[in-house]
Amino acid sequence: MFKKIAIIGAGNMGTILAQHACAYFVDSIVTICDTSAEKYQHLILTYSNAQGTTSIPEAVKEADVIILAVKPQHFDDCAKDIRNISLQSVTIVSIMAGVSTSYIKEKIDRDAIIRTMPNTPMQYGHGVTGWHATASVNTQTKKNIVNFLNTGGVTIFCSTEDDINKITAVSGSGPAYFFYAVECLTEAAMHLGFSREEATYIANETCLGAAAVLKEHGDATSLRERVTSKGGTTEAALTYMKEKEMSHIWTEAVKKAYTRAQELSE
Repeated sequence: MFKKIAIIGAGNMGTILAQHACAYFVDSIVTICDTSAEKYQHLILTYSNAQGTTSIPEAVKEADVIILAVKPQHFDDCAKDIRNISLQSVTIVSIMAGVSTSYIKEKIDRDAIIRTMPNTPMQYGHGVTGWHATASVNTQTKKNIVNFLNTGGVTIFCSTEDDINKITAVSGSGPAYFFYAVECLTEAAMHLGFSREEATYIANETCLGAAAVLKEHGDATSLRERVTSKGGTTEAALTYMKEKEMSHIWTEAVKKAYTRAQELSE
């Protein structure tokens, strides 16, 4: 498969990807690079095939795959080392939001690039990752990378890079929307007189339970209809939400995220 995989950046997503890479590519050396050695110490202590370094040239040397997990604004700082040191045959896998494959190619002069957009539930095996590959990525490499990403949840093929922007707005940012909805339900419970601790517990467990039911049955509309009795309490709340055009608010919010993703890609 791959002899060496380099992961540049050990933030939240970089660490999650490193964990999955070490567990999936058991016969590969996985080198994690970050300016802070503390961020990768637990990885090299946990996985026998993990290595750590603060040196980008050391990390990318002889790597078959380089995963770019740095913040977009830091990419230019590490691009020169990747351009000068990495193999010409290397495959670049990017999780950087709003950074196009053409920009990556311009900066590091490599043709085989897979642009991805994962989300944080990947840590628990429930992630959604959109991916798009340039024509230079061979079939076997695509298969290997997609299989690796699938260990963290599900993958969605994006035929165009703009589809990556769209999935960024939906699943990439989606966990934050969900957390905000839980926050709102918590605040509503507090307004009814529950303590913050009680309200948090009630809201969290309610949403976790609902998510488990949705995972089992898959159709949110039919599930909502099933628990909405005519003239009941749920109908009263949902009617108010519809009157306030909650669906429109969600649509416009996601559009805002999509527009911002497009702007970042320009």
